[in-house]
Parts: sequence; C-alpha cells; structure tokens
Amino acid sequence: MIGGIAAVVWIYILSAALVIIVVVTVIRLMLAVQRRQVEESRRFSQGLVEAQDAERARIARELHDDVIQRIALIGGELSALGRIIDSPNEAVTQRIDGLREELHDLAEEVRGMARRAHPAVLDHLGLPKALQTLAADLMVSDDLAVEVVLDEQLDVAGIGQAAALSLFRVAQEGLRNVARHSGVNEATVTLSNRSSGLSLEVRDHGAGLGPNGAFGKGLGLLGLSERLRAVQGTLSIASPPDGGTSVIAWVPRKGGAT
Repeated sequence: MIGGIAAVVWIYILSAALVIIVVVTVIRLMLAVQRRQVEESRRFSQGLVEAQDAERARIARELHDDVIQRIALIGGELSALGRIIDSPNEAVTQRIDGLREELHDLAEEVRGMARRAHPAVLDHLGLPKALQTLAADLMVSDDLAVEVVLDEQLDVAGIGQAAALSLFRVAQEGLRNVARHSGVNEATVTLSNRSSGLSLEVRDHGAGLGPNGAFGKGLGLLGLSERLRAVQGTLSIASPPDGGTSVIAWVPRKGGAT
C-alpha cells in the first residue's frame, strides 16, 4: 500500500516537473520571439531614419551645388546685362539692382533650406558648432534668442554620426516649436555628459505643455522618439515646476549602456 502511494506521489512529482519544464520552455520561446520582433522593429526604424537622412543630405547637396549655382549664374548675367546696355536709364538700373537683390535673398533662403535639410556643419565641425549655427540661424529667421550651454568637460568622442544627428534634430524641432507655440523669445540648449552618453536639453519658460502649449502641435513626437530609439537613445518631455517645457534627449556612446 505504501509502495503504491509512493509511486503515485512520484508520478505527480514527475508530471509537475514536466509541466514546469514545458511552461518554462514556452515562456523562453515567447521571450525569444518578442526579442526578435523588437530587434527587427528597431532595425526597420533605424533603416527608415537612415533612408530619410540620406535623402535629406542628397536634397541639401543639390540645393547647394545646383540651385545656388544657377542663382549665382543668373545674378552674373544680370550684372553683365547692365554693363552692355548702352546708357541705361534710371528705371532700368533700378530694375536690374532690384532683381539682383531678390536673387541674393533667394540664394540665402535656399542656403537656409539646405542647412535645415541636412546640417553640413555637423559633418565637418561637430555637434557643438552645429548647435551654435542653429542658434544663430533662429535668431535671424525667428527672432529667437538661443543660449547654447556646453558642459565644461564635454566629451563627444564615441558618439556616432547618426546619434549626433538625432540630437541635432531634437534641438531643431524643439526650438522651432518654442518659436511658434511657447509665447517667449528665449530658450536654452544644454549639451552635457551623462550616464555613459550625451544629453541634450531644450528648455524654455513659455506656455508649457497642453492643448495650447509649446508642444501642443507640430513637434512630431513619434518621429523623434523613433529616431532616438533607432540609436538606442531616449526622449522625455516635461513641464518643470517653474514653468515652461523641458525636452531631454539622450544617446549612448558606442559600447555604452542604454
């Protein structure tokens, strides 16, 4: 009798162990599938971001190398026309000068479009200089005074080009929304070392979040979040206790922890 009971107990134990093994195996398979899906999604997002950046860079090159050169050529032809006209009257001279000024303004606008499409200064001089150039451009185009604050021991080594461009896009979009929706004409961009990576904060003391706040519309939070996620970075947006809006993006150094 005792032997029979022991056999039943062992059967129950073996059955329970088998069930546990099956459950653990299924959970491991589900987690493996989930990790694979997340990785595939990340690679897909990264591919989309890279394709978008490559297209923007191509457009910027065409604007700079083709369109601006054609504008310069037309300006030169106008100058030559003014010289070959025999004794042009004042009206003709004024018209030619006016056209030359329009062409100059158009060339500047196209240069601005090229910089917004792809910041060449980022490729050649790095993120800090690109942020300072962005601040200068916004002062002219939107009358927005942007203070760029750099960490005294700022170290951009190990930050890949895609990650640096992602931080620049956050600054670009964040400052545009400050100019359009915050109701203030001042903002601060802070670039600093943090947690084995680089942190960028766009800060203003304007209307803050909400339906009519600084980031109530037009920011494209999903696009920015996807861009940061593609480089294993993070994005957070909050209203600090003293008002306004704070946008903080972080990217890791190559080999750093996320």
